[in-house]
This record gives sequence, structure tokens and C-alpha cells, in this order.
Amino acid sequence: MVGARQGQSLLMKGGATVLGAFFDQHLPDRFYFLFAPEFLEGRRASRLPHAQQAHNPEGRRVDPNLLVSGLMVYPL
Repeated sequence: MVGARQGQSLLMKGGATVLGAFFDQHLPDRFYFLFAPEFLEGRRASRLPHAQQAHNPEGRRVDPNLLVSGLMVYPL
């Protein structure tokens, strides 16, 4: 899908509002999030009101951060 939209990749830096709007429009096919440990404290996906599903998410440590990637699955 990315090639059909004439784009190959996009680097975005933003908070929940900016990234949420991007995902609400079903724009990304694949994502990579880099989280700092301070951000992860006390956060849970179940607290997000409109959490979307990722297909085969993967995570790995990139000291001291966490890199999470996956493919997006959007409802029809």
C-alpha cells in the first residue's frame, strides 16, 4: 500500500494526538515505535480508548530504549 500512495517511508515525531490522528486515517502499513523507559512507566495498552491491532508485533531492546514494530490490521 505504501508504494500505491507514492510514499516509501515517513518519520514522525509526536505525541498521542499526532500519532493517533495518523493511525485513525489508516495511513501506516508498518510502524516502528521507539520508547524511552520513562515513557513506559505506568502505561498500559488497555488504557488507550481506541487501541488498534497490530499483526505480528515484535519488540527488542535498544539500550536503554524499547523498539516495537509490526504491521497494521485495520477493520473493514
